[in-house]
Parts: sequence; structure tokens; C-alpha cells
Amino acid sequence: MKSYEVGLTAPQIELSNGTIAMFWYSDQEIEANNKTEARKIVNKMIDSLDYDLLDENGDTLTTEERLEANEYAYIEPKIDYIEEI
Repeated sequence: MKSYEVGLTAPQIELSNGTIAMFWYSDQEIEANNKTEARKIVNKMIDSLDYDLLDENGDTLTTEERLEANEYAYIEPKIDYIEEI
């Protein structure tokens, strides 16, 4: 087996006050036989991945901003890249 780093995109939404809220997912390190298998493993994990909710500068949202952002359904991340490490 090989080790792969799988990078996930950070979906974003614009709040009513103009703040961009980003759902920030950590890169995942996966053991797999190849990139295709690594992609399949991460796709199965996506529903259970934790995320941070930040603004476009990487700062924590205010309570009001967080409440508004949480009104949006869970936004599923997309795989950005897969690299062997």
C-alpha cells in the first residue's frame, strides 16, 4: 500500500452581510493501492468529516454569522487533488 494526501476544496457561501463563509476541510492522509482507490475511500468518508467554518481571512465567524451559515445544509466537499506522499 501507498500513502496519499487527498486535498479537499473549501466550499463557500456569501452571508447577508457580505462575509464569505468557508467550510474548511483538512487534507486527508489515506493508505491505498492507487489514486482511484484513495478517491473511493475519501468519498466514502466525506459524510463524517469535520470542518471549520471560517471567513475569507481564516478568522472565526461571529455567533450571528455562524447561525446564518448553519442554516445552509451540510455542504459536501469535493476532492481537489490526490498526491502520493
